[in-house]
Amino acid sequence: MKQSIILWISAIIIVFVVSFAQHISSNEFPLSGTVDVGGGNKVSFSFDKIAHTKNGYPVLLVSDSAGLQAVLFWKNEIESSWRSITMKDSLNFLSAIIPQQLPRSKVEFRIHLKNKNTTFLLPVKNNASFTFLKPIPDEINQFYFITLFAGLILAVRTALESFSGRPKTKKLTVFASIAFFSYTFVFSTVKKGVEIGAIGNGGIPLSDIFDQRSILLFSVSILTLILIFNTKNSKLWTALGAISALVIFLFAKY
Repeated sequence: MKQSIILWISAIIIVFVVSFAQHISSNEFPLSGTVDVGGGNKVSFSFDKIAHTKNGYPVLLVSDSAGLQAVLFWKNEIESSWRSITMKDSLNFLSAIIPQQLPRSKVEFRIHLKNKNTTFLLPVKNNASFTFLKPIPDEINQFYFITLFAGLILAVRTALESFSGRPKTKKLTVFASIAFFSYTFVFSTVKKGVEIGAIGNGGIPLSDIFDQRSILLFSVSILTLILIFNTKNSKLWTALGAISALVIFLFAKY
């Protein structure tokens, strides 16, 4: 019993570490930073790259002093001209809202920040950009992540099962496949459909509903299951299955 608990905790820790690495290296990780605007004043920002919203995207700057002026310039990717919004100053917060766009619309923006007679650009080097998507119901989001991480933890736990006295790799692999099936064909597809506004609308290509990561995770889990049930070297296949699942989770598109 004690050994089983240790193996479960180890699997959870491994998935947590990989998940953290995936999060900070993801293309969706927010663009953030702090800029010195002179006179000892600093302005901090954090800009999302994906916006799940139905009321426009709020752009927010945090300053350690009042009296700064800022203008937000933005445009949709299909437009050639820029639009401008004067950002509101309230209690050291500068804010503006980019109007709601159609799902999957990409928006570029940049902020001209003025302190006395000097103008600064945020971000400093390049324009910021993000993609509008529809908001996802909490229940769908929760089960999306539950099935994803349950599958990953079960895959790693199956690989660690070889260290136990009475391995139950077949049973654990079946549960991992069930978790990845639910993730791929139920919650990932529903989440994608809601995000892009495909629910209730026909003519949406399957490539827009199924992503690379979910298909690969399910395929690896089924392949691992087949190999375990039909070959004798289950330790090798469970280890390769777990490593493949973690690599897919880290690098595959979703």
